[in-house]
Amino acid sequence: MDWKICFMLCLVGIITLPNDTDSAGFSNVDSVSIHENLDRAETMVTLSPTCYSWTTCRVLDNDCCTRDSGCQSCYKNENCDHEYRTCSSCSKTFGDAMFVVNANKQINKSECVDCLSGGTYYNVTVECSGVAGYSSNPVSQTIRVSVYSDTEQSFTFSGGDSINVFQNSSGEGSVIATLNVNYIENSQDEDRLTYRLESGPGPAWITGHTLFAMNPSNGHISVRKSLADEFSYDAFNMTVCIKDRRHPDYCRTLHITLWACFQTPNCTDQNIPELWDTHGIAGHSDNTSLFQMIYPEPTYHFPNFRNTWSKLTWTLDNGGFVEADIDSDTGDIYLTRNISIWPAWPSKHYTMTVTVANSESCYTTTCQMDVEVFYTNWPPTICSINGTGSHTSLHEDTDSETLLHELQVCDYNYDRPSDLLEVGKVNGIEDNSTCWIEHVYDQWGENDMELFTLREDDPSYTNKWDSYRLYKKECIVPSSPYKPPCGYKRENYTCPKHMGCMTHNVTQSYSVSIICRDGYGESDNRNFTFNVNSNQAPTYLNLPNEIIVDMNAASEHDIIFSTLYRDAENENLTYEYSFTKADDLSSVGYFKADPSGNYFDSLGNITLTQFLKYEPKNSTYLIHICGHERRNEICEYLTVHFHDNCGPSPSCTSHTFPTNTELTPGTQLFDVSSLVTDPSSFTSLQYSLTAKNMDLFQIDATSGAITTTQTLPASYPSTTYSLNAFVTDKLSCTAYAVCPLTLVVNYINYDLTITNLPDSVNIHEDEKTELTLFTVQTTDNNTDDSVTCLITNEEDNKPFFIEETYSGSDVWVVKNYVAGTNEERQLSAIKQTYTLNIDCHDTFGAGESKNLTITVTPNEGPTLTTLNTGVVIDQSVVFSGAVLLTETATDPERDTLNYTCTVSDTNNPLTCAIDGSLVEIKLRRNVSIVTENGRSDSIEVCVGDAKHPNHYCAHLNVTFNTTHTHPTITNLPFIQDVNENAAVGLTLFTLTIGDVDVPLETHTIQWSVSPATATSYFNVEVQSDGDTSTGVVTLLRSLDFESLSKYTLTFTVNDGYLSSLQSYILVLNVTNVNEGNTITATKTSITFKETAKVGRIFDFGLQCLDEDHEEALTFSIIGGNHMDYFVLNTTNRKIYLAKEWDLEGSDNLPSTDSLTVQCEDAGGLSSTVELTFNIVDVNEHPPSVACTLPNGNTCPSTLSEMKFELKSDSSITDSLLTVTCAEPDGCNFDCVGNGLCKKYFRLVPKTTRKRSTGASSADLKLKQELDFNYNKEFVITIKISDLNDPPKFTGVSLLINYTATPPSPTPAVTSNCVTCSSQGRVLVGVLTVECIIAGLLVLHLVYHFGIRPRFRSQKTLVSPANIRRRALSNNGAKNATLNQRSSQIKAETTFSQRMERKTAYESSSSDSDSDSSSGTEVMAARPSPGRDNSRNNPVPFRPVYSSSVPSNRRFNGNETSARLQSSTGLPPPVYSTARLPGQLEM
Repeated sequence: MDWKICFMLCLVGIITLPNDTDSAGFSNVDSVSIHENLDRAETMVTLSPTCYSWTTCRVLDNDCCTRDSGCQSCYKNENCDHEYRTCSSCSKTFGDAMFVVNANKQINKSECVDCLSGGTYYNVTVECSGVAGYSSNPVSQTIRVSVYSDTEQSFTFSGGDSINVFQNSSGEGSVIATLNVNYIENSQDEDRLTYRLESGPGPAWITGHTLFAMNPSNGHISVRKSLADEFSYDAFNMTVCIKDRRHPDYCRTLHITLWACFQTPNCTDQNIPELWDTHGIAGHSDNTSLFQMIYPEPTYHFPNFRNTWSKLTWTLDNGGFVEADIDSDTGDIYLTRNISIWPAWPSKHYTMTVTVANSESCYTTTCQMDVEVFYTNWPPTICSINGTGSHTSLHEDTDSETLLHELQVCDYNYDRPSDLLEVGKVNGIEDNSTCWIEHVYDQWGENDMELFTLREDDPSYTNKWDSYRLYKKECIVPSSPYKPPCGYKRENYTCPKHMGCMTHNVTQSYSVSIICRDGYGESDNRNFTFNVNSNQAPTYLNLPNEIIVDMNAASEHDIIFSTLYRDAENENLTYEYSFTKADDLSSVGYFKADPSGNYFDSLGNITLTQFLKYEPKNSTYLIHICGHERRNEICEYLTVHFHDNCGPSPSCTSHTFPTNTELTPGTQLFDVSSLVTDPSSFTSLQYSLTAKNMDLFQIDATSGAITTTQTLPASYPSTTYSLNAFVTDKLSCTAYAVCPLTLVVNYINYDLTITNLPDSVNIHEDEKTELTLFTVQTTDNNTDDSVTCLITNEEDNKPFFIEETYSGSDVWVVKNYVAGTNEERQLSAIKQTYTLNIDCHDTFGAGESKNLTITVTPNEGPTLTTLNTGVVIDQSVVFSGAVLLTETATDPERDTLNYTCTVSDTNNPLTCAIDGSLVEIKLRRNVSIVTENGRSDSIEVCVGDAKHPNHYCAHLNVTFNTTHTHPTITNLPFIQDVNENAAVGLTLFTLTIGDVDVPLETHTIQWSVSPATATSYFNVEVQSDGDTSTGVVTLLRSLDFESLSKYTLTFTVNDGYLSSLQSYILVLNVTNVNEGNTITATKTSITFKETAKVGRIFDFGLQCLDEDHEEALTFSIIGGNHMDYFVLNTTNRKIYLAKEWDLEGSDNLPSTDSLTVQCEDAGGLSSTVELTFNIVDVNEHPPSVACTLPNGNTCPSTLSEMKFELKSDSSITDSLLTVTCAEPDGCNFDCVGNGLCKKYFRLVPKTTRKRSTGASSADLKLKQELDFNYNKEFVITIKISDLNDPPKFTGVSLLINYTATPPSPTPAVTSNCVTCSSQGRVLVGVLTVECIIAGLLVLHLVYHFGIRPRFRSQKTLVSPANIRRRALSNNGAKNATLNQRSSQIKAETTFSQRMERKTAYESSSSDSDSDSSSGTEVMAARPSPGRDNSRNNPVPFRPVYSSSVPSNRRFNGNETSARLQSSTGLPPPVYSTARLPGQLEM
């Protein structure tokens, strides 16, 4: 068999080796794998083969020994020491030449390039044999070598496919992206990736520079050129490909956005240390600015564009300060509404965070705004009383309690429901008020606190602010049994003061001072003026008068006269009469009269007491009639003639007169003379009239004609008036006739007419508010008639309605509905005309209908006015954000406009900004001067409103065309050496400016120096000769090598339009000359409080100046009495407090101390400065407080637990609690809180030391006696403050439990006085009448026995004044007293004197009335307001007499008047100018 075939059969197991070699082999290594990219020589596997081995040895052959006797020859050869051992050598017997087996029994791949291919395999047969010193059989094995394929490569960019590159953090050469290749680590893969830039990145649009590059060795993308001159928003695309030798290219695109962070914004922390809340400010502006942003302009910015901030955007985290907001455009922090920090008190702190960004910022910046808002206690205002005072008036006869004014207290601390923590609970009230009357001064300066009262309707309801009401008190005179209790003749027509009563002639006005105080002590004081209206005096209608009585016919009980009068208050009169004979004024008994009467149906009648036929003939008598009501008295004379013969008595008939309301005032209604029977038989007829409506009628006393005084009112269908006409004749004596008259006034209803229709009005279809479109004007001669209007065709006119302006106004207006979602009532352009039929009629249906036409004006769409044009823009002077054109659309209705802007492509630099009705066409980005010159773009703008979307469109075409180039500096960069002793003013360098623009433009050089603090050392000035420009760099300050040895000046040049594309550098190297030191302090004295903590920093601003800056400087404290209390930090040169400075401590530290601080340089030179510390003594503890209860017990040690019981019988003088403070100078004591303490309690300080401004203790007392009928709990806080500034204070909270005492029945009181019971008063009255009767009997006896008064002769009649003078002569002593008192009143000057005199007057005024039956005393009347003495001693009214009394019967001149006044204290009467009594016209 061929050996090769045998070998193969053995490999597959068909042929097996002998048994003794079964265990030989290659340790189960039968295959290996290699990478197809393995080019180098590589050991694939190291073999460990084993071979079967043995040795040959001689052994005794027992069989041979048996056969042969010579044992030594009985040996044979056998295999021994046989086992498996490592083969000595191997060799390849089969396989590709690239695989070899070396002496180390390793299968190696030889070096070759691209000799492998993935997916193939190779068989390598290896034979191993030989074991040294042994015999062995060879072994062989085939190893399978498999070639696996390379994996296809891909990659991603390290930052993703889109990255942002920031100018301020990406320097030249910095790597901005790397490739993450999905490479599988394999040591056999010898493929080398290749990196290729397929496309990009493209030039920068401003400079044209290629800014980014790819490293072909590793694919890293880095910054190729400085980004310092580039601008934001530029975008670049770089397509990168990788390739290996087995696969096609794999490519990916990186999108780069350049962010040039030149304008990273900044802002400054600010604080408002003291801001008061504005809660409740009337008219407060919502946009009141709190903070305006503080931020410096950018110190460096891209020079090609602008050196100001681009648009900043501000946002605010208000930190809980909800009333604040920020203007996102300006950064102003403003108030959106009034500030309220309640319930925080006394202040509240807010920290707001402002974040600022802009469109060109890579980052945002934040700053803090600290606000400390203090609680504002706004003073209350009595807003219902204006600043000049409010007023009202009442009639002086108002006796009942009367509401004068409802107080409205306005307090800005309590004007919205959110101010309540818990609605309805006392502790939820932010503030409250307590009001009271401070004083009440009348016009004379007297205080009458008893006339008014100010009270709360419900004191327990403390939430109600308007609960105070001002009342005039009820007039109560305890000593008076009458109703009304005062003001009549018996009281001299006055009412006593201080009892709630008023007298106009005493006081006409009062000023009521009202104070309202809130819970924090603020108050308002307003004056309320109260005027007293006087009672109008009545007037007689038929007095003075004279009548004739027929003695033959007159008899007892005949009415001879009825008194007629008129009174504004319609009061009844009380009459007093005197009946005298005319010649001697002696009293007569022929007459009696009614004591009272009214003015229309119960007249005061005078009747006869006897039959007169046998009395003296033809005599004349005077009846003095005085009638008084509550405040006034009027007196007149009635002259009565007794004749023994009289003429006939008149008689008349009744009559009815019909008329209507059209009767003209002044029209005659009746002729009473025509109703008299046989009027020619009478000599002199007189006519008078009574009626319940006397103000409507008048009668001619001579002719009897009754006429109207005004239009006669009537009700539908008619009104009847009853009149009584009296007819008298002078010779008819007392007989008269009454003519009953009836007037029937028919009501005439006139037709109502509409005066201003037909008419037409317009309304816009977009109207959203209710408007008064038309006011219907009507006329109706019936002034008391009402008007009702309605739309009769309402179904056809649903958007409109008609209504009365207010109930009873009779004014009707047409309005439009606010339709909302009700489509039936909505206006639209669909129906533009409405015709309203308006019917107006009066109460009785009389009226008319007319039409009103309403035209609906339709909404019109907006239009553009400026666009549809073209503009040319020079992009060298117009940059991003610039406004190219402003368009204001017009809309007749001023509707909210909607703009849409459309551009042709995303690279279009145009955009629009919409602000309300304005739209601005702006540059979205800068337009490149290099690459985009000549480009043209357009933008379409459409405008519409809600009803006309995109109603009008227009275009703007923009062409960009620059006319300028960038200037340069041609002789930089450069390095210049300068000696540090160079003279100021030396020209250091001259810049050469290159610019091809013609004509020569004006150049400016922007420059900076590094370090920036050296700016003041140099000056750069541009000089021009007309053809070229240069920049001259000049030295302004001396240089110092030790301070700085190198200055770097950076320049850019601008020609007024463009800046240079790059910056230019000039380096100035300063050469050295050698120099000493001076220590300084910006301040040499610092003041601090002794309470300063250890570690407190004192910054004196220590500086040590050494021209040789390289020398080391050492700071130290070298002197001072208390150096151990301070430590100097040599790094920051600040001094720290090492120990607490206690002025009261055992070290006896002074309040002023000093230190000596030294600065020493390395050469031993030094300088010193003296520093002074001023230490302020501080009161470190709040006042200590103790309290004592009334029983002498001390309060609990824990004052917060202090509480005690308050009895209902506690007096305002009782000390409820004594609070003591231990401060040597005393303390201030006060109540704080919601006002309950100040309302019900008071603190009465007690000062124990002379010259002390404070008090050592204070008693808590009641401010007013508590009369609650229920238990009540008070929680109050007492604030005890020391007298320091600022004060330290301690608060003591008290819980006071008020216990009400239930009312107990009051037992009846048994009176021991006679007049205290009704029976006693009756007894006293009976005895008094009997005494009067006895006195009259005595007088009658005296008169009867001839003791009569002497009269003057009959030639001179005795006047009533003379008789009154005699009647009052017994009062001479009293007269003298009164005169003396009058003189005393004039001399009084002090208030106390006036009060004493006032008391004396009131006690004596009760004696002013006397018996009216005598007919001889002038009645006291009311004083005149104009008299000087009317304030406290009112003078009675003077009786008014007619001049019909003969002059010889009047009071005689000054003598009689003086006597009368001296005897009565009253002025003499004044007579009217009527006819004299007793003078008859026959």
